[in-house]
Amino acid sequence: FHPMVQYLRCLALAALLVRSTGAPADVPCPKGCRCTRRGDQECRLTVECSKVKALPSEYPQGTDCLFISSSALRKIDAEGRKAGFEAFPPSLKRLDLSGSRLRELWEGCFAGLGELRVLNLEFMNLKAIPAHAFRGLAKLKVLWLTGNHYHPDEPEYPKMQKAGNNIAEVHGDTFAGLTSLQVLLMHHNRIKSLPDDTFRDLSKLKVLKLLDNPVAKTLKKAHSLFDPIREYCYQLDLKQDSGDDLEDYWEKTSTYLEDEWFEGPPGKKKQTRPKSSEL
Repeated sequence: FHPMVQYLRCLALAALLVRSTGAPADVPCPKGCRCTRRGDQECRLTVECSKVKALPSEYPQGTDCLFISSSALRKIDAEGRKAGFEAFPPSLKRLDLSGSRLRELWEGCFAGLGELRVLNLEFMNLKAIPAHAFRGLAKLKVLWLTGNHYHPDEPEYPKMQKAGNNIAEVHGDTFAGLTSLQVLLMHHNRIKSLPDDTFRDLSKLKVLKLLDNPVAKTLKKAHSLFDPIREYCYQLDLKQDSGDDLEDYWEKTSTYLEDEWFEGPPGKKKQTRPKSSEL
């Protein structure tokens, strides 16, 4: 056979083998995105989409960190949002939608992302967080729901003010099932009240920021609302922001996406107490 004919036959045979074995064919980097592989980093395959006008429908196999920041996404309709969310790869450990201005969440919108540890929903024009919006995220470690944290004297303030969250409503079942959550950031919003059982499943929570919300002015740290998180939550910010030492520690030690949990702040790590079943 001519060499070219042999080459083409080999390609056809390879394609047939892939189909017969069910091995998934990888897809290229989505248009308008940048894909970076780093085998020595926490994010092994990062996809960054800053210029897309619609949420991608496919991602390269093994994508574990996804950053989507295109403000043009504010124009897509509900059907486009739902289709885009359904296309998020189940391998994701970090999902950052900050700046996408997608406007709304719905019940179970992140279902299927059981490996997710970090979720950033800043600057999405969110006004309410419905019940069970985070259903299925049992491994989630960090959740950003922050409003606009830029100051008026900063150059980007007008732009960020337009994109910032203005969350006024949080359902009692919003955080149901988030048993691994350690950091919850809800400051700079318009939350006027919180149901008494809002934090009932967050027994591992260590950092909660509620400052610059109307509800924070009516609460004290001794309020029963915080009873479910009281044992391990060492940073409860109601009046002022006391920093990000826990996240800084994870970044510095490259453990942001790991399931490490310890008592107390990182500078005073305590040995995790064994459960009675482990004794």
